[in-house]
Amino acid sequence: MQKLINYIQQFSSLTNHEIEIISKNVYIEKIPVKSFILEAGKVCQRIGFILNGVIRSYYYDAQGKEIIKCFHTENQFAVDLLSYQKSIPANDYIQTLTNCEIAFISKSSDEYLSNTIEKWSILVRKISDTLLSEKIINRTILFHEDAKERYLSFLKEYPEIIKSVPLGQIASFLGIAQQSLSRIRKEIVS
Repeated sequence: MQKLINYIQQFSSLTNHEIEIISKNVYIEKIPVKSFILEAGKVCQRIGFILNGVIRSYYYDAQGKEIIKCFHTENQFAVDLLSYQKSIPANDYIQTLTNCEIAFISKSSDEYLSNTIEKWSILVRKISDTLLSEKIINRTILFHEDAKERYLSFLKEYPEIIKSVPLGQIASFLGIAQQSLSRIRKEIVS
């Protein structure tokens, strides 16, 4: 729980009373590997903050191929924001890749916090803006680099994921064929 409070306080200081209110409206779950936090077609009803573990967000393209949109690690949020905000069915799956411990804020708790803590809405907007900027920067890098540079950027950005995520999923995220990624990895090691 303290990791979530520390993260929030990067954007605004909280009083002890506000921390207490937030803590009472967050619940923590231990979720085993390969469990779904959200499935496509269902409405996202909660925001997850990863205390430890690795999660992926993915979808299936028109040919049925699995496409990894992003990985989420410790001290990051995992949510289908459009589904959550608009109460519409999600297009993506969110699944644990390792055993995870996640702090969740339900939609009703989020609404309660908005009505109870004056700066909650501003905090959420600041956090959302920061996450969106990071996502745009990361995706832009992936589209403007060649395959080797994408992998090197990935290694720099997500060093902990390399050990716990299958190579095929990393290749999907990077938009590289798995065989090409294997060749790139061999070149780097050599």
